[in-house]
Amino acid sequence: MIRRLFLVLALLLPALPAGALDERQRYEAAKALFDELVFLEQRYDMGLIDVYADDARIVVIELRGDKRYKTEMTGKQLKQFYASYLPTAAHVGEWFSYTNVIISPEGDSAMRVLATRTGQKSGEPFPYQLLLAPGPGGRWLIYEEQTIIRPN
Repeated sequence: MIRRLFLVLALLLPALPAGALDERQRYEAAKALFDELVFLEQRYDMGLIDVYADDARIVVIELRGDKRYKTEMTGKQLKQFYASYLPTAAHVGEWFSYTNVIISPEGDSAMRVLATRTGQKSGEPFPYQLLLAPGPGGRWLIYEEQTIIRPN
């Protein structure tokens, strides 16, 4: 009887509203999503499209010489870009590593990820941050991404 109760509770947990998750559970969900992002990104996997919310806010600052160019787009626009870019991205060979990763609560349901993102080709580290939260159906998604890049 007790085993059955634990099984029912385990099946219901993902369906609970985000506010019902304690900080440790939110941390684990955010860490799992961040790990998935890194895994997919390093393999140029089309599944990368599925980790962003359509209404996510994406901010990319490109450093070109001593000038900065800021690009903003929605998650939906980023998904369209990835759909055309990822199939040929492996030929470029650029991937990123992440260090100094800190995951902390933001508000009642979201988690903020702060990290240092280093391009494999350039070796140059830049600040990187994400805002992760449960989306429709309880699946955790990226709702904000801010990064700095120096294109080759």
